[in-house]
Order: sequence, then structure tokens, then C-alpha cells
Amino acid sequence: MNHSNTIETIQRDGFAVMEDVIGAKELAAMRLAFDSLIQDYEAGFNPDRINENELGTLRCIISLDKAFLPLANVQPVMDVAQELLGDYLYYSFNGFYTSSRFTHPTTLFHRDVPLFTPEVMLSLNLLYCIDDTTSENGATWFVPGSHLLRNRPSDEYINAHKVQVSMKAGSVLLFNSLTFHASGINHNGAQRRCIANVLRKSFMKPQFQWDKIFTENGYADHLQENTKKIFGFYNNPAPSLEAYYQEGIRRREERKQKGVKTVYGIELKDI
Repeated sequence: MNHSNTIETIQRDGFAVMEDVIGAKELAAMRLAFDSLIQDYEAGFNPDRINENELGTLRCIISLDKAFLPLANVQPVMDVAQELLGDYLYYSFNGFYTSSRFTHPTTLFHRDVPLFTPEVMLSLNLLYCIDDTTSENGATWFVPGSHLLRNRPSDEYINAHKVQVSMKAGSVLLFNSLTFHASGINHNGAQRRCIANVLRKSFMKPQFQWDKIFTENGYADHLQENTKKIFGFYNNPAPSLEAYYQEGIRRREERKQKGVKTVYGIELKDI
């Protein structure tokens, strides 16, 4: 499928929407899991253990219920990410929800990566909508083209140019992490649950040690081999000399299975 329009829109405006990337069955399962997690999270929320600005954020949500695992392999989104970033890793996978009971700290305009690199995209945000998002329940605001601005625009500029992006459940919002954005305020209390996944260049440290998390919760066996790579299963420094040698063997056998041509065990494209 050709995603050139999505890619060009992100390059121009800093953000774009892809519709119908999550099916109805998967959405239903995610909603049930999300609500259960919210209930447990808020019941046990303790500011002495969790910073109060974390309220409304379910960190590492993909590891908390198998219902969210399909988001690790949304092929149209992965195709766009590959085109924009090249090789990348999953940086974070967090659940966000707005509520009329509290104001989420992300209602302040911000960008999600501190390095200004307009020539090369280092980081791409994905916001999967579990519910319809509207101006009433907290749809996300953007300042179009602000990914090309070195410094934070003035409040006057933001107010004059900001746009709010409403979407249907099952859609995903993709945006350059340099684009200034803010969560909307939930005015009517309607459900607004979403899952944010940040993708970053493979040399950037992820937010979580995914291989350990997925091994401990038993989900590693549910991940495809190519998905494990994107989660950085094989990117950690070798804990021992023997582990280093074993990783070399794994890569050699992987190249054989793919029919990749090598000389002295080195892939030809690297010579």
C-alpha cells in the first residue's frame, strides 16, 4: 500500500492521521483491559510512590495485558515508520486517558525530544485512539509546522495557529516528536483512552528494558522475531564474553535462514 500522502503530510505539517488501523474486536478487548487497569491504578495511586504528574498515564501498558500486543505489529504504521526513520526501536508504550476529574500535565504545549534535528527525524510518536476523540473529551492540539522551529513558539503564535485533531476510534495519529503539541482538556467526562507509542532511532536508549519485561511477564513467546528486534531484545550490551559469542552465532544463523550472502561471516553490504 502506498503511504506517500501520510509521509508527505508529516514532513510538511509535523503530523498526520491514518484511519481504521485497529479492528473492532481488538478495540473492544483493549477497552476492557484499559478500564480494569485504570481502576486498579487509581485505587493504588500513592504520591509517595508515584509522582502526581503521572495521574492519567499507564506506563508500559503493552506489558500489562495481552490485549495490547496487536499494537506491536500494525503493518501500515510500521511501513511509514520505516520510511521516515529507517531502523528504529520502540522507545515507550504508554496508556493515556483524560478525565474531567483532573488536568493531565500534557495539556501544556511541549515537544517530546530535546534535540533539534530538522534534517533527520530521530523520533516519531504514535497515538492510537481507543475511543473517538473530540474537542469535548480532550483531542490533541498541534502547532502545524512547528517541528521546523528551533525554539518554542510564543504563546501568541501558538494560540493563533494551533489546531485540534479529532479522530475516530481505531485511528492512529502519527507525528514528528519535535512538533509542539498538547493534550486537550476533558470538558464532558466522556471516555478518551489512547495508547502512545514512541519510535526512536536504534542508537537511542529506550524507556524500558523490554526483553526483561516481556520475559518476566511471559509475553515474549507471543512476539514475532522481527518484533523482538524492534523492542531491542538483541541490542543490550553483552553481559559476558560467552553471551557476545552466542549473539554472533544467532546473527550468523539468521543470515543463513534469510539467504544473505556473506564473506568470512560478514554480510557483503557491510564490506
